[in-house]
Amino acid sequence: MRLYRHTLRTILSWCVDRNIFYEERDRVRAAFAANAALVDRGAIERALSDGEKTLESYAHPDPYIIPTMYGGSKYARNPEPPSGVSMVFDFGREEYAKPK
Repeated sequence: MRLYRHTLRTILSWCVDRNIFYEERDRVRAAFAANAALVDRGAIERALSDGEKTLESYAHPDPYIIPTMYGGSKYARNPEPPSGVSMVFDFGREEYAKPK
């Protein structure tokens, strides 16, 4: 299940047109359906390792990263202020600053 989802996400990185993505999705689904009837443990492990190798070979060199996620351009753009730093909401109206 994970391999299928990761494969679809990788294909989505390469496909800019939804129609192309749908064709590739159908091709990948057919490949998974062809291996759905496997019962031999060795054959299943070989099919999985082949699928993982294929997925690695299809990896996009510059994948899309959501800007606010780790590695994105907006990640930690506004970090928390250090402890000990606080905002003064009554600036200029402090008791010691009032004219007498």
